[in-house]
Amino acid sequence: ALDLDAKLRGVEESARFAQGAFDALREVADRNGVSVTTLAESYQKLKLATSTIAVSSADVVGGLDAMVTALSLTGAQTQVVNSVLLQMTQGLGSAGLQGDEFKSVFEGAPTLLRAWADAMDYATVDLKTLRDQNVFTAESFFEHKERILELTQAYTGLEEPASTIQRALARLNNAFTALVKESKQIQGFFNNFSSAIDFLAEN
Repeated sequence: ALDLDAKLRGVEESARFAQGAFDALREVADRNGVSVTTLAESYQKLKLATSTIAVSSADVVGGLDAMVTALSLTGAQTQVVNSVLLQMTQGLGSAGLQGDEFKSVFEGAPTLLRAWADAMDYATVDLKTLRDQNVFTAESFFEHKERILELTQAYTGLEEPASTIQRALARLNNAFTALVKESKQIQGFFNNFSSAIDFLAEN
């Protein structure tokens, strides 16, 4: 939980905004049955990747929501969704999906990549050709995220991810992560309070 806090505070203006980001990410994670810790790491990468384009924190959460929902709709197992999500946001955090990052998404969620290509009107172009043209970028994803999700839903015939034991376990783990995070905040408050009392007592 401490590492998670550090990731969010590193890209937000204050602890309050970091908590707001966590709450929004937890809602996305629970709805899709994926790890909120993975989402927080992906959020950090996308925030840094979009620092030069007009994308707000809410837009980044919305982009991750579309991304993880589309990944979940493909029927991939929770571990695969988490892995592909990290690789995808890592690629978008640099110049775009290339090398190992592209390979991970291509092998783990080809339907998502096809929907992304089609959303950009590249329906007849090979995905690897598009990789070489470097069209799978953060800017491109945010521009087309709603259409990408719509096409993924159309291609899979699903409106929302199917319920699985793995996704239920991920939600339980998210609840535990949130509990630990909250307990650390409470402990920090009382530690600060105790230090203030000690200071007053000594002066």
